[in-house]
Amino acid sequence: MKKLLSIVLAVVMLTAMTTTAFAAEPIMPDQNGNVSIGKDEITIGIEGRVEPITLAATCNISTYLSIDPNQPVGQQFISPVITVSNDCNAPITLYAVGMKATGSAPKVVAHDKYSAEGWQQLSRAQTHANIALGLKDADGGSLNMWFAEESAQQTSVLCNIPFQGQQRMKLQAQFGRAWDGGESFKYGMTLKIGLQQ
Repeated sequence: MKKLLSIVLAVVMLTAMTTTAFAAEPIMPDQNGNVSIGKDEITIGIEGRVEPITLAATCNISTYLSIDPNQPVGQQFISPVITVSNDCNAPITLYAVGMKATGSAPKVVAHDKYSAEGWQQLSRAQTHANIALGLKDADGGSLNMWFAEESAQQTSVLCNIPFQGQQRMKLQAQFGRAWDGGESFKYGMTLKIGLQQ
């Protein structure tokens, strides 16, 4: 009987030393999606969503250039200001893609195809076949680029335009002086914008 009593006592002591572990109840939100926060930590899930920005900029839809070889050097080429305004809610980068002649206009060539003196010495045929065009800052800033030859057009960064900012620029040119009659011609300038990197 002593043995039986010892076994029963050992079983009772073992059951007294064990405890049942219960998992914490998940905290469920109420009908408004709220949870009560007490002394225990809780993890709240957060879902995020970002909409892509709409890129938008405005600029003159058309512009012109004027060449008058009868004027003094430095005044022979006239171009109005071209303004590009950033209309999106982030800074943008303005890229020059290319410049192409249409119809019988002189083809766009590299500005260094001829020296400064060489451009002034072009024959009539060379004058009617070649022009170098680029863009420069209208307010004397650092923007100063030349378009690549038409057959080798490449995209290049012109400038960064801050949120709600603008860039004012003008065409610049290298050209021959041997014009023997009034000429009228057109060019297509391709620009694009992207988010500032």
